[in-house]
Amino acid sequence: MLCPNCGANSAPGDAICALCAAPLTAATSEGVPTPAAGTDVVEITPAVAPQPYQWKDVWLAPEPTNAISTTAISTTAISTTATPTTATPTIGLPAITRPALSLPVFSNSAKTASRTTGLTVVAGLAAVGGASAIVGSFLAQLTISSDAPVADVLGDYKLNDLAQAFHSGGLYTGSNLQTGVIVAAVLLMVGAAFAFAGHRFGAGLLGGAAVALAPVVVVVWGNITRLGDSAAVQAQDARNISGIGTFIDTGPSIGFYFLAGGAVVALIALIVSLAMVRPDNRLPLNGALCLTGALASLVAAAGQLVPEPGAKFSTNVSTDSVSTLLMAARLAIIALVAVCGVIGFSMRSRRGIALVLGAVSIYVWQWLSSLIELGDFPAEPAFGRPGSIEVKPHITTTIGVIVMLLLAASTLAITGRHRQGAR
Repeated sequence: MLCPNCGANSAPGDAICALCAAPLTAATSEGVPTPAAGTDVVEITPAVAPQPYQWKDVWLAPEPTNAISTTAISTTAISTTATPTTATPTIGLPAITRPALSLPVFSNSAKTASRTTGLTVVAGLAAVGGASAIVGSFLAQLTISSDAPVADVLGDYKLNDLAQAFHSGGLYTGSNLQTGVIVAAVLLMVGAAFAFAGHRFGAGLLGGAAVALAPVVVVVWGNITRLGDSAAVQAQDARNISGIGTFIDTGPSIGFYFLAGGAVVALIALIVSLAMVRPDNRLPLNGALCLTGALASLVAAAGQLVPEPGAKFSTNVSTDSVSTLLMAARLAIIALVAVCGVIGFSMRSRRGIALVLGAVSIYVWQWLSSLIELGDFPAEPAFGRPGSIEVKPHITTTIGVIVMLLLAASTLAITGRHRQGAR
């Protein structure tokens, strides 16, 4: 029992409060306490119990637009900073953060740097190859020494001196071979300069010059071998007759190694440049002119297969008087003129035209120098034709070369004029 005056607890049956001595109330028959006599009755209104939070309703069907009634929730459940009119019940779940995907990004600057590095490598290789070939063209390719009485075959042989091998089964290299090698080597270096500057034209030019130089080096090697073998036979014959002679030494000289090394480096530059080929987004060259140029390349190459009257066409592949190596090298020169001409013109681009010009460089020089008889005894394109006595190019070769060069120059000129107009 509670004291109505001070609120202290009293034992059941006590009449007065043990703390304040106030009279205690008595229980009624319904169990409701009645106040004792002489005390004031105070009506106590029970507080409204707070409503339980409706977790189920909020989870299943939240209504963010419904207002929360202030009569349904006790004042202790409302924050003082909350909006008094509307509130959206939220569940305190942790926020989920998706990790950002980090992918490698290759910028245009990285691609440009990589391509610039590749062009630098190509240009450097081509420049070294061209310089090496030029140096080699001025040095001896073959040296023959012996103590046998064969003074007429002893000494150093340069490029133009190798024509003597023609009498012992070699190809007639003529007196224009050194200049032809220099022409190809210069185009290698010019192409290297253009390639270093970022022009596709340069890559095509150095590639064509490398292709032109390679089979010529094979011809040089074949003639060195034929001259060396011929000198050895003469020395042996002289020794048998005179009894004089103990040795004969024949072999390539330093000039050949420079020449061959330059050709190999140039071919490496060509291979590297092919690995860097990218689509040319520029407008293609005139299709009709390029098609005609491709046909002209075939005519220019086929002209040197036409035999002189009295000779057979099969002489082009005969090894009766020429070694298999030299015959293969000669046919390779003719085939490269045809193939590079068709491929280059079919590309319908400046790079393709440059490829053609580089590939036919030595061939065109031999055509021009033999046609107008520059030098003492210039050799015709591809070092001759079956049964050829005058050592001049066939008329078919002349027509094909002229048309091919004119079309190459015309396509480049028309393209340059269109681009200047577009600017």
